[in-house]
Amino acid sequence: MKGSLLRSWYAPMLALGLAWPQSREEPQLPAADAAPDATLHLSAHELWEHPAEHLGQTRVLTVQMHRELESWNPFVTRFGDGEFRAWEAWSDEQFPWEEEAFRAPRVRVFARLGSAVEWALSGAESLERYDLTCRVSSTFAGLPWLEVIAAKPHLRALGEGSLIHASRGLDFMEKEAFDAAIAEFERASAGGIPEKAERELDRLIDECRQRQPLELYTPAGE
Repeated sequence: MKGSLLRSWYAPMLALGLAWPQSREEPQLPAADAAPDATLHLSAHELWEHPAEHLGQTRVLTVQMHRELESWNPFVTRFGDGEFRAWEAWSDEQFPWEEEAFRAPRVRVFARLGSAVEWALSGAESLERYDLTCRVSSTFAGLPWLEVIAAKPHLRALGEGSLIHASRGLDFMEKEAFDAAIAEFERASAGGIPEKAERELDRLIDECRQRQPLELYTPAGE
């Protein structure tokens, strides 16, 4: 069973009162450069597995934002901090209620200073979900280096409450308290979360039900 983030980062952060914001109405972002008609919506998994196949192309990734980076090493790429800002995000295939995924956001993107999309992403907060139209500008160390040219926000995102309940569900699963785990996963599924996250929670609920011990049948009158 993958570890729950409640036992590490998330619980102490809550104790300090640093909670993520609740969902709000979809923000209106300024228009950025229009994406080409041939833009392909791609999973981050596919892009990170085969970055060279998409070099020089424009692709759309769905992500959940984590944080803006204060510093980074651009290596031999053009993404220095004198011309760009950088953000980390979880791919739509990652589930941040898992400790491993929470600690390792897969996606790193860059926005050019002074661009409309840089202004738009400057207000992005952790757990907000976006479609990011990105140009695969280069590859280095086996990774794609992405310049964001447009950003579209989603209303459906994993909120703080969903993360808390899903993480508790994982803890209960490890303790084989399957009824309690199911209840937590069902609470985590409420509120219009993304479809991939919803399917994963449904899978966890099914696994809990399959692992529940069978009740012994006692005939009436015995």
